Amino acid sequence: MSRWLAPFDRWWFPAIDPTRLAVIRVLTGVFSLWYLCRRGLWLKPFFRKSADLWDPIGLTTLLAGPLETDVVIGLGYATVITGVMFTIGLWWRVVGPLFGVFLLFSVTYRNSWGMLFHTENTWVIHVLILGFTASADRLAVDPWIRKKFTAPFLGLLGFVSGSTAPHWRYGWPVKMLQLAVALPYVVAAFAKVRGPAGWGWMYGENLRDQVGMNGIWYAMTKGRAEAITYYIYDYDWPWVVMALLTLVVEFGAPLALLHRRIGYAFVAIVLGLHYGIWIVMGIGFKYQVTGAAFVCFLEWERLLGWVESTRARFARWRPDETWAPQPGASS
Repeated sequence: MSRWLAPFDRWWFPAIDPTRLAVIRVLTGVFSLWYLCRRGLWLKPFFRKSADLWDPIGLTTLLAGPLETDVVIGLGYATVITGVMFTIGLWWRVVGPLFGVFLLFSVTYRNSWGMLFHTENTWVIHVLILGFTASADRLAVDPWIRKKFTAPFLGLLGFVSGSTAPHWRYGWPVKMLQLAVALPYVVAAFAKVRGPAGWGWMYGENLRDQVGMNGIWYAMTKGRAEAITYYIYDYDWPWVVMALLTLVVEFGAPLALLHRRIGYAFVAIVLGLHYGIWIVMGIGFKYQVTGAAFVCFLEWERLLGWVESTRARFARWRPDETWAPQPGASS
């Protein structure tokens, strides 16, 4: 390999413990199930909507029109069931990609009724990356099945045998997950400065107008806007600070991929940014504010190793049960 490409190869294809990718899969699966089930089968409301609201995007442009009620309900069940299997790592070579495809179609269908939820993009991309890579080699049911039942046909059926050794096949998916987090922020930053305000967006006026319009919409549809919106609206400096910080964080997001400590700092700052949006505008980016979007920046094998070593140290520590006070000893 060319000496110019060697540093990139080491950076993009690091040998990583499979535990890290497995923990990311489990946490992403748990979030997915919570998001899908928190309002029941979340696709059910859409079969009651008028066909006039149908505005297909992406995959749904292949449909002639809205799906039948039974199909929508079946899609909801299939997405949840494969989500459970995805989370526990069962029948991985089949279910991993299948859940990604089901989720992509379900989210696309949900977004084809006139309301685009851009906050779901990173989540779906993460599920697709995890589903099509070796993220079930640890903390999964498949390796247990392959170990307990040594029939060779299990591998042909799509059950993975798993591994415990660090390998580059676990490294590049983590980099892809991190890239899927960083790039949307860069796109959002370019969208801001390429808008009507240009680089003047950093002065905060455009941000204040956006928050004000959001507050009006909330007041009209929900009967109230966030109280802090009224409090800070007439001040100039908060909007300048928030606008500048937003552009710096969004344009600087790719730096988080260069070193783990920069990644940790990025996660802390961007979490604060999202919580600030939630407080000021009442808009909660669920995948981000729960922290699920950023678990790919943490070295979970180190954390779990530290927990295990701490548990082992406490397990070895025992009071001397053979000691007893001698007769006549003072208390």
